[in-house]
Amino acid sequence: MSVVNRITTGVFSTWANFFITAATSLVLAPFLVHRLGNDGYGLWSLYMAFTGYFTLIDFGVSPAIVRYASKYAAIEDGEAEHRILATGLVFFALASVVVMAIVAGATLGYASLFPEPGVPLPIARATFLLVGLDFALNLPFSVFQGVLLGHQRYLALQGINIVVRLLRFGLVLALMSEGPGGLVLLAAVFLSTSLLRDAGLYRAATRSLGAPIRLKNFRKAAVRDLLDYSVPAFVISISIRLMAYTDSMVIGYAIGVGAITYYALAASLVDYVQEIGWGLAGVLVPVVSGHEALDQVGPIRKRYLQFTRYCVFLMTPIVAISFVLGRSFFIRWVGPDYALSADILAILVSGMAVFVILMPAQAVLKGMSRHRYLARLLVVEAVLNLVLSLYLARDYGVVGVALGTLIPRLAVSGVVLPVIMLRLLDIPFLGFLRAGFLPALPGAGTLLLLAWLTQPLVARDLGWGGMVLVGACFAGAFGLVTLALGTSRVERRWLTARVLRAGRALRRAAGSPPPR
Repeated sequence: MSVVNRITTGVFSTWANFFITAATSLVLAPFLVHRLGNDGYGLWSLYMAFTGYFTLIDFGVSPAIVRYASKYAAIEDGEAEHRILATGLVFFALASVVVMAIVAGATLGYASLFPEPGVPLPIARATFLLVGLDFALNLPFSVFQGVLLGHQRYLALQGINIVVRLLRFGLVLALMSEGPGGLVLLAAVFLSTSLLRDAGLYRAATRSLGAPIRLKNFRKAAVRDLLDYSVPAFVISISIRLMAYTDSMVIGYAIGVGAITYYALAASLVDYVQEIGWGLAGVLVPVVSGHEALDQVGPIRKRYLQFTRYCVFLMTPIVAISFVLGRSFFIRWVGPDYALSADILAILVSGMAVFVILMPAQAVLKGMSRHRYLARLLVVEAVLNLVLSLYLARDYGVVGVALGTLIPRLAVSGVVLPVIMLRLLDIPFLGFLRAGFLPALPGAGTLLLLAWLTQPLVARDLGWGGMVLVGACFAGAFGLVTLALGTSRVERRWLTARVLRAGRALRRAAGSPPPR
């Protein structure tokens, strides 16, 4: 499979998994609330948050596995790859033992660690134990997921994820009983489907490697290689988490807990945008790692400019639609009292646009093992985010907290990170603007014209149908103009061929004869 096809497969399979996950989650949330009751669902959410902190025990080793798997696969050094994978497997096995010990201790001391569960204590304990075991047993299989990502086996990885997600969704809908007793069944369904996913990851990764990972290949020297990459990756993860959680803590401290809702509603939508953005840019990490291993700077430069342009294409209509339809959406979604969330959304989505457009830079730095620059920048941004949010919250309330997130992102990541990338890849500044941003200008101008023309319509209380129609018009107009004026002939020809191929596949699936 060519590099272009692998990248395309990675992007669209990742997006498919994301949208299926989002759709099933939206359906399951109210279903579980009705089945488990407020106390049961609240306890389940608490367990999910508690085990979420266990992800820190990864210590950045998962992205290191992806980096080295792609590097050694590119230079066809299977021996070195098996050494790093065996070392990673030992690390995650030890981490799994540590998590199991913590879970066992927390289960025994449950009454003193958790608030009154609101459900029978044996059910609460059993559910917590199953949830903890689910996480602990999954840890070693992070290595096999890293292999599939590093080898760019996206169809295998996301296919397994999608099948297991849909199976879990069906089992929960079919088996869930009412009352708190359903908690144990829910945890058992999650654990069993996770083990099924792990088996699929093991089989697919072993086939990709051509041989199983053997612990005898563990080497102390490989530990140093893992840590050399994983420590900055861990700092990056911590910084992003701090920025994600800082704003809510600041609002609760400086304004009041009730004000968090206005912010959280907007932030939850922006989180989806981040996931979509990384689904596009994240596939660059193994591609860049492979080129870097072969000392090929030219292809890295080309992919960086190309994907920066694609991220600009992605974010331009999202930002425009958020500004135009944000107020109507929140009024219709949660009520007129939450129109303030539309202003917060406009600020946050602007900052997220900068973050997503810079995701190719993050991917390149990670793929080239230069992510120490990124770690330092994100630490600075996280600190400035906290300081500015506290300061601006006093005078501007929740909107000030949102501005406290936007300003550091524009000043630090939006300015410093591109400068680092242009120097690292020897790209002229005007060349960067011409390749990354100029192709989106015709589409952006079209969106500004549409925003002006639809202003009287949007000022009214649009229903769901009206919002979908306006959003589709914005996205469609931007897509057509950008396709005609912002893409090359080669890209248009490639896209046309893929659309025609997809059409033929759909006709075959429907049993229609191919056109003559």
